[in-house]
Amino acid sequence: MRGCSLFAFAASLLGTPLAFASTLSVSPVLVQVPAPAKTSSVMLYNQSEAMLPVQLRLFRWVKNAGVDELIPTSDVVASPPAARLKPGSEYTVRIVRVAKTPVEGEESYRLLVDQIPAPSEMNGTNVRFVVRHSIPVFFSEPQVVPPRLSWEAHLADGRLIITARNDGERRVRLSGLTVRSSSGTTRSFGKGLSGYVLGKSTARWTANSGSKGFRPGSAITIFARDENGPLESSALVQAQ
Repeated sequence: MRGCSLFAFAASLLGTPLAFASTLSVSPVLVQVPAPAKTSSVMLYNQSEAMLPVQLRLFRWVKNAGVDELIPTSDVVASPPAARLKPGSEYTVRIVRVAKTPVEGEESYRLLVDQIPAPSEMNGTNVRFVVRHSIPVFFSEPQVVPPRLSWEAHLADGRLIITARNDGERRVRLSGLTVRSSSGTTRSFGKGLSGYVLGKSTARWTANSGSKGFRPGSAITIFARDENGPLESSALVQAQ
């Protein structure tokens, strides 16, 4: 499951198209809990005129070979784990770290808030939709080591792959990731959120438009933005 501050997806029962707009919103879109604090909260808002059932779950968030992975955990819980939001109402959910061991560095989690379909949306002619909000949750010790990024680039199957390695303990949030070759060829990975590089982890991006203009052994310049402003770095393109 790819990580992001907010995403939605739909599952179809019979393939019948149906217009849909989310009636559930969540705030904030990122939760940061510095030690020794163990709790925080999020607000759920029901923007509809109907009762809205929701389910809340927390997962440990790790990077496996540069790809986001969510792992079931009992170290952090949502209280309550489910709720029914009245029309036009707001609801407070507490996020609690119940693990007895102290935080080391920074722990990364994802809070999944699922909007459950009403029975009327599950008949034989409509499409069943499930809207999911994915909220990053971080617990960190006071002296957490700041991010230390290094970059690699290589070619594989005609595609350019960019990898960021974070040797620090604190995550870094990247946006607007772009690379430029020595000949001036550019590849953009989108103007918005590119993704997170968690502490002691790597993240990976693949250019969908191919590797034309990028050669093994050539230098590239990497541009992005983090929470503190613009970043610029360099790497040599490697062959796989």
